[in-house]
Amino acid sequence: MPIDWDKQRLGKRADREIAERLGVSMTKVRRERVRRGIPACNVEQMEWALSIDWDEQPLGEMSDVDLAQELEVSARTVRRQRDARGIPTFRAVDWDEQPLGEMRDEELAEQLGVSKATVAFQRRSRWIPPLREGIDWDAEPLGKVPDQVLATKHGVTRSAVQAQRKRRGIVAFSKRG
Repeated sequence: MPIDWDKQRLGKRADREIAERLGVSMTKVRRERVRRGIPACNVEQMEWALSIDWDEQPLGEMSDVDLAQELEVSARTVRRQRDARGIPTFRAVDWDEQPLGEMRDEELAEQLGVSKATVAFQRRSRWIPPLREGIDWDAEPLGKVPDQVLATKHGVTRSAVQAQRKRRGIVAFSKRG
């Protein structure tokens, strides 16, 4: 009788467990799992996840990814545990309203309760340079001279100056006035 592989828990259970239940070799199970592009079940990680007292974890109080890294489990595992308890996702941060590049990533991360890497990623994805201590952008002639002139003066990229100018709602310098 052929095996209905769609009904097997490939990747959800250890290959050995499925093979024993079906009475086939572990190689046959692994081959079918790989053919379907399903990653192997990480038994150690599953056992670790089962040993965690999920009711004591800050589910929904931080991102699933950050908590997963802290607990050394997958973000999917954290999401499932949070969903099972009806806990909403960590409040989404309106990154466009945050002072990215205006304060140190570490300080903003602490203030928002997220990782420094998360803040840095959000800042970089908006082409905002990190805070450079010592440049008082409000005292610079943003929009009155080409961005490249200020970039050269301060040793930063043109896009860094552009980001500071745009953040303040200042239009780019134009020779036409």
